[in-house]
Amino acid sequence: MTFDVIINATPVGMGNTRDSPLNEDEINTRFLFDMVYDPEETRLMKLAKARGAELIPGIEMFVHQAARQFEIWTGKPAPRDEMLRVVQMSLHDRAAAREVSKAPRQK
Repeated sequence: MTFDVIINATPVGMGNTRDSPLNEDEINTRFLFDMVYDPEETRLMKLAKARGAELIPGIEMFVHQAARQFEIWTGKPAPRDEMLRVVQMSLHDRAAAREVSKAPRQK
């Protein structure tokens, strides 16, 4: 089966790069939207990219939701670029902290 788009709306892959809700041979699509935003590139996204799919990362949804909420609550335009920058910095910091915690400890 071939699809126009596959949307991952599960938490599978959140916080790690090992898990994927689909196997590589199940990813037959033009577009893949993975709503998981941490890590920025999930295993599902890596598999889809290898199969030639165009990717829409979860960070897009995350920032757009936050921006819309900001606009509803404040009545002002959301600083989307700044919001995206802050989220990306935070995710990079979290990924770096995970790597440090995985490293063997020296005595």
